[in-house]
Amino acid sequence: MIATKPKAYLTPLIQLLLNHLDWFFYICFMKKLLYLFFTITLLGCSSNEEENIEDCIDINLIDENASCIGVYAPVCGCDGIVYSNSCKASSAGVTFYSDGVCY
Repeated sequence: MIATKPKAYLTPLIQLLLNHLDWFFYICFMKKLLYLFFTITLLGCSSNEEENIEDCIDINLIDENASCIGVYAPVCGCDGIVYSNSCKASSAGVTFYSDGVCY
C-alpha cells in the first residue's frame, strides 16, 4: 500500500476555495442588499394611502345581485381597478371613479 499525503490533494482544493471565497461573500452581500431594497419598497406604503383605499370602497354599496347592462364604457375606480362600466363600479362599492382606463 502506498501512503499518500492527504495534504497534497487538499492544498489545491483549499486554494481554489479561498480564491473564490471573495466572490461568494460579494454575491451573498449583494443578495441581502436586494432583499432589503425590495422589502423596503414593498412595505413602503404609507398609512395615508391605505386610508384612501378604505375610503374608496363603501361596503354598504356592494350589490352582488345588481343587473348591469353589458355596455363597455370603462371607468377607473378610486381603488385603481378598471371596471367595464359605471354600474359595475358602483355595484362593487366604489365611491368615486373617472371615465376611461386607469393609468
